[in-house]
Amino acid sequence: MPERTAYLQELCEVAAPLGATDRWTCLEGMIDFFATRSLGAPGTWISRVNAAVLESVQGGIALALDHGDVRDAVPARVWAEYLTLWHAEHLSLPFQHAQVWSNAQEISLEAALQHAEHDHGLRPTAVERDFLSMVRAYNWAVTNRPAVEVAAQLASVVDSGLALKEGFLDWFMGVGDPKAARIGCEIAWDIARHRQRPEPMGPLGVFDLVLAQLPRLIAAYDGNSPGPHSAAG
Repeated sequence: MPERTAYLQELCEVAAPLGATDRWTCLEGMIDFFATRSLGAPGTWISRVNAAVLESVQGGIALALDHGDVRDAVPARVWAEYLTLWHAEHLSLPFQHAQVWSNAQEISLEAALQHAEHDHGLRPTAVERDFLSMVRAYNWAVTNRPAVEVAAQLASVVDSGLALKEGFLDWFMGVGDPKAARIGCEIAWDIARHRQRPEPMGPLGVFDLVLAQLPRLIAAYDGNSPGPHSAAG
């Protein structure tokens, strides 16, 4: 996995003419999480899916830069469209950026899943499947941020300790901080493992587990930076 980080960093440097050197830094956090937990050995489901996502990013950058000999697959095209909009400064608002970026990520993820299953015969374990579900739920949340903001306000009414500080959602739902992504992956993986236990869950299930982890996220945000955070990630 460490070589994947270097590969992704090289891709980001290639994207410099588009002003996109930090548009996939969050994926570094996910790769770091896999490495820390000894996940994603060569040939595994995680490795194949992660590699396919990175390849779609590479293809998108190449298409956006009009480089030749690029396999014009759908995931590459949506990343290229994202980069074109980003470079033209049409995604300056966080909500706009979140919608387009997460849509490209979801399309590339779906293609990567199909690649792992149909081309390599690989399927996720029960824990990996639940982890994937939470990754996709996160993508949905990023795309539907107004709904998340309402839910966060309701949570703070129920428990004042769950009140989110200004800038927290920009940090957690942005794409430029590997620490936010790594912490998010750690929490998602821990919840996925917890769901496989035989003990019955509470009436709200995963929602209860997510709320229980929110203070951990807030603490990570507090330790991230005392200064302002970038609105677009």
